[in-house]
Amino acid sequence: MIYSDLHMHTTFCDGKNSAEEMVVSAIEKGLKTVGVCTHSYTDIDLSYCIKQEDIKVFQAEMARLKEKYKDKIKVLCGVEQ
Repeated sequence: MIYSDLHMHTTFCDGKNSAEEMVVSAIEKGLKTVGVCTHSYTDIDLSYCIKQEDIKVFQAEMARLKEKYKDKIKVLCGVEQ
């Protein structure tokens, strides 16, 4: 059985679902830990990375989800460079 997925992308970068949708789906699938990641900001190619103005929003959203679902799943926040 798979207990963790430590590499998920959301609408903060090139994913198709919100961070909360990803966390809820993971809970429904019985996962114990998720790592929600974003591609770090780069001005070279904006098509796949987080917008510079969304970095703090992403961090705040991950902190909110970590707290909201703390009794159901461990939520980790990551950034790829």
